[in-house]
Amino acid sequence: MPYIPSGLSILISDFCQESFLSGGRELCRYLSYRGQKSVLLQVLSEEELRPDITGAHLLLDSEECYDPVRISIDDRILKAYEREMDSFLYEIKKIAKDTGIRYYLCDTGIPFDRLIFDKLRDIYDV
Repeated sequence: MPYIPSGLSILISDFCQESFLSGGRELCRYLSYRGQKSVLLQVLSEEELRPDITGAHLLLDSEECYDPVRISIDDRILKAYEREMDSFLYEIKKIAKDTGIRYYLCDTGIPFDRLIFDKLRDIYDV
């Protein structure tokens, strides 16, 4: 990364890339080292956090990187998904905590401008 002067860095993402789990800690440490007051805003929908679907479905990749996948969802699969999601969220929070960066889980159901203004005081006081 090029030199970054002191300031405020706000990373907004779903962080659903393996690259963040493997390289996110290094990025956050670098930002802290460079004197950045940093915030991770993880943006996920309620459906991603706690899906409420069962039966057969065709999953489409919204970023069009993968072919559609047919799946069958039952209560056992939903419980496994929730365990994996909880583990994933824990890892992101741990990266933030271990590197001294603030973390917020943001719901896509809340308008972005309202989310930013509601959290602005916390973000500014980082």
